[in-house]
Amino acid sequence: MNALEASGVVKRYERNGKSLPIVEIAEFAVREGEFITVIGPSGCGKSTFLHIMGGFIKAESGSIRVSGKAPAWRWKMRPCWRRNLLPVLTWEFP
Repeated sequence: MNALEASGVVKRYERNGKSLPIVEIAEFAVREGEFITVIGPSGCGKSTFLHIMGGFIKAESGSIRVSGKAPAWRWKMRPCWRRNLLPVLTWEFP
């Protein structure tokens, strides 16, 4: 089983009246215990991709599954950022 999966995920931003696709994920999966690295040039959408996968920003379409279940994102909650600490996000499953 995959620990994390994404399918058909798209995120766009508006700029000068045009819709620009920033992230387009056809299929993505990480197996339990697997270590991955996200690399690419500046501005290619790495941070946006990670924010979508972590539930910090909402994608416009597609699905994300954690251990085979869709997480119940709490979009009104905002992550707590503290200096020198990673943000914490709690997933809740129905």
